Amino acid sequence: MMEPGPELDSRVAQEVMGWKGGAMDGYVGWWGSDNNLKAYKHWSPSTSIKDAIEVLEKIKPPSEPATLTWLSDSREWAVQVEGGKASAPTLAHAICLAALRAVKRLKAVEKDQDYVDDHSDPIG
Repeated sequence: MMEPGPELDSRVAQEVMGWKGGAMDGYVGWWGSDNNLKAYKHWSPSTSIKDAIEVLEKIKPPSEPATLTWLSDSREWAVQVEGGKASAPTLAHAICLAALRAVKRLKAVEKDQDYVDDHSDPIG
């Protein structure tokens, strides 16, 4: 499973949010398609629930529910959104993993391909 931190945050910024950018001179900057700065140094959806909710709002259609469940037996959060499913020790981490899987599934659907989540991707 991909651990929380800059690598996961970068994938989420690019693949889910559609942002461009990255680390430059010790800072992290992300720009949207309108070339406006969207996030900077402290944006970390894999560790910040505030930033993770922004990711969830981006991937989740307004009319569709997202499922966020605390699994007391395994002491993990399980998230399901847009067909992407993941579980992790923190809700922010689980949201990021599920969002990346959802994007992968949506891209397969757009190409009329069957989506099989075989967990071969380092997302986990």
